[in-house]
Amino acid sequence: MRKKIDYIAIALILLLGLLHTIMTPVFYKAFDLSAIWFAGTGLAFVFLGVINIARVKTPEILIKRLCLAVNLIAVIYGVFVVIKLVKPHAYFSLIVLLFLLILSFIDLASSKNNWSKKMKCHNLFLYSFSGTGNAKNLTPWSIDVTNEIGLKHN
Repeated sequence: MRKKIDYIAIALILLLGLLHTIMTPVFYKAFDLSAIWFAGTGLAFVFLGVINIARVKTPEILIKRLCLAVNLIAVIYGVFVVIKLVKPHAYFSLIVLLFLLILSFIDLASSKNNWSKKMKCHNLFLYSFSGTGNAKNLTPWSIDVTNEIGLKHN
C-alpha cells in the first residue's frame, strides 16, 4: 500500500513538473529570464520525481538519504513559494512535496531496520597499516553495522 502511495505522489510531482514546463509559453510570451525561471521550476519538479523513483526502486541507503535531503529542501522552497504566491496550485504542490518528504523519511527508516536485520554478522573487521606499511603493524578496526556509528578502534 505504501508503494502505491509513493507512486501516486511521484506521478503527481512529475505531472506538475511537466505541466509547469509545458505551460511556460502560455504564461510568458517572451523568452526572458522570468520564463526561464518558470520552466526551471517545472524541470526541478521533474528531477525531484526522478530521484524519488530511484529511492523507491533501490535498497541503497545513500540514495534514500540524498532523496530525503532533496525532498526537505523542496518543502522549504515550497513554503517560501506559498508565502509569496497565495494560489491553490502552490498549496497543492506543497502538499505533494510534504507527502514525498514523509514517504522518503518512512522509506529510509524502514530500510535501515530491514538492512540491519538481514546482516548475518554484526561486526566487520578491517585492518589498517599503521605507519610503516609493514604487515607486523596491522591495527584491527571494527564497524558496528547495526548502529552505523562508524569506526571504533579495538
